[in-house]
Amino acid sequence: MVGGSPLVVAGVGGFKGGQANTLRFLGRRARLQLNGVLPPGTYRLALSNLTDEAGNHLAEASTALVVTKSADTVAPTVVSVRSTATQLFVTYSESVFLDATNAAKPAAYTSTNGALNASLTAMSVVRAGSPAREAYYGGAFFGRASYDGTGVTFNYSQPLPAAPGYSLQISNTDTPVTDLANALNPTPTTATFSTVPDTIAPTSTSVVETLRGPGFANTLDSGDVLQVTFSEPMWVPGNASIRVTDADCGTPTPSGPATCGGGLTNTV
Repeated sequence: MVGGSPLVVAGVGGFKGGQANTLRFLGRRARLQLNGVLPPGTYRLALSNLTDEAGNHLAEASTALVVTKSADTVAPTVVSVRSTATQLFVTYSESVFLDATNAAKPAAYTSTNGALNASLTAMSVVRAGSPAREAYYGGAFFGRASYDGTGVTFNYSQPLPAAPGYSLQISNTDTPVTDLANALNPTPTTATFSTVPDTIAPTSTSVVETLRGPGFANTLDSGDVLQVTFSEPMWVPGNASIRVTDADCGTPTPSGPATCGGGLTNTV
C-alpha cells in the first residue's frame, strides 16, 4: 500500500527486436513501472496470469520484495558550466537522467545579461540518447542528458557574442531543478563563464609521486604513480605522451633537462 492505495504495475517493458513493447519482452527479465515511490520496507509481489510465448501459464507465485534504499537527503549541485558561442554545457553532481525535474527545460536557465538571456530564450536541448534507448524508457526519458546522466547540453537560439564574464542563474521559482526529493542547492545557483577564446598556453605546476611501487627507492619503476598538476583544465588526446628524463647531467629546469658533458647522457 502506498498512501493508503494499492501499488499497481503501470506497464511491463523491455526490448523486442530493438523496440519497446509494453506486453512482451525478450529473455527472462521484466521491467516494472510502478505508480508511486516505495518507502523502505518488505512487500509481497504476486505473479499471476503470465505465460510464455507458447501460451504455457506460469504457476501463481509470490515473493518477498525488500526495498532497502534509504531516503535521498542529498541535494544536487552544479559542478560546472561551460559555453561556446553556440552551445551551453551544464554538469550536475548526480544523475539528472531520470531522477530530476526541469534540468532539461530551457526555462530553468536565465540571466540578467541581455545578450546571454536572448540566447537562452527558446534554446533547444541537444539529443544525446539513442532512439532505442528513448523508446525503452518511454515518457520517463527526456533523451537529452549526457551518457553518464549528469549533464545537459543546449543549443543557443542565437550565437552568443564573445565576452569574458557571463553570469547564469540555474533553477528558479517557476522552473525549479530538483532530484526526486531535493531542490538544487543553492536555488538559484549562479555560475559564471567566459566565451573569449583561450590564447594562454597551459603549464605544469607540480609533479608529485603519490604511490611507490615495489622497485628501488631512488628509481622510477613499474607501479610508481605520478600526479601532474596543470595551471588549467586539460584535454588529453589519444596521442598525448609524457616523457621522463633522469637528472644524470644535473638538475632539470622548466626549459628542459640539464646539458650533459664529460661523456654523460640523459636517460629518457
